[in-house]
Amino acid sequence: MPRALAILFAVFAPLLFAAQSLVWPDVDGKAHQPLAPTGAKAAVLLFLACDCPISNVYAPEIARLRKEFAALPLYLVYPDPEVTAASARKHATEYKLPGVLLVDPKIELARGTAATIAPEAVVVDAVGKVVYRGPINNRFEDLGRERNVTTEHDLRDALWALLAGKSIAVAQTKAIGCFIPELKKK
Repeated sequence: MPRALAILFAVFAPLLFAAQSLVWPDVDGKAHQPLAPTGAKAAVLLFLACDCPISNVYAPEIARLRKEFAALPLYLVYPDPEVTAASARKHATEYKLPGVLLVDPKIELARGTAATIAPEAVVVDAVGKVVYRGPINNRFEDLGRERNVTTEHDLRDALWALLAGKSIAVAQTKAIGCFIPELKKK
């Protein structure tokens, strides 16, 4: 019997620890599982930076998306060792950003989803698989080069396809913005 328990522990322990690592506190300490959305077809993680002008320009579009896709969890992730819960709250309030605020000082959520730019959107499906990674839309064609008219709504299109049970036409594309900082080695 002890051998059977040891085998069971060896098989299931990694799963338990992996599931536990998905729990992430928001700025108020409430636990969330952004990479394992329960009860929803998907979750949206928007990686933002307080001091990135391109992130800040997208605030009204983020508010529109929040209204349009109110049934989906929306996580506003601040992947930066310098950002505190207080500074994330201040930024979200100042720019009227709706959603659950997550601070990612060790850049774990960004690394786990391969996000490298702020703003960058990541959509995970109901089983936690990344099904979209890229820009919110094509408002910017390059750093400092904003289009007069936004012609592609990558994130919106991905979410509507996912909700309709269709495949996402463009599952990954390049986001334009500020680089997510790397942790400095000590």
